[in-house]
Amino acid sequence: MATILQSSPVRSMLTLRNAARVLLGLVSAFWVWFVCAVGFSEGLATAGSHMLLFLVPILVLNVLAWFWPRVAGVALIAAALFAAWYLHNVYTFWMMPVPFALAAAGLLMGHDRRKDV
Repeated sequence: MATILQSSPVRSMLTLRNAARVLLGLVSAFWVWFVCAVGFSEGLATAGSHMLLFLVPILVLNVLAWFWPRVAGVALIAAALFAAWYLHNVYTFWMMPVPFALAAAGLLMGHDRRKDV
């Protein structure tokens, strides 16, 4: 007798939240690699402080996504709006603000109201 796997709302919320975390992790890994490659090519003496100004918020957003998903969702919306305002090139617009907004939507819609802050 075949069993039918039933989809529960809790399972779909966890799947959506984890998908948002994976998306955020992949986008963050790309930007960390890119910023480090550019910073090391220009020299740490000149680009080190600029690298930290970019890398610290990216890492903080990833930590927030794992421990406080709703707070991370709100922070990612703010980061996406700032990146959309700051980045004027259409290609970088699709590489940072859009994935951040998608991850924020996934984190905000995929939260478990019983457990989250």
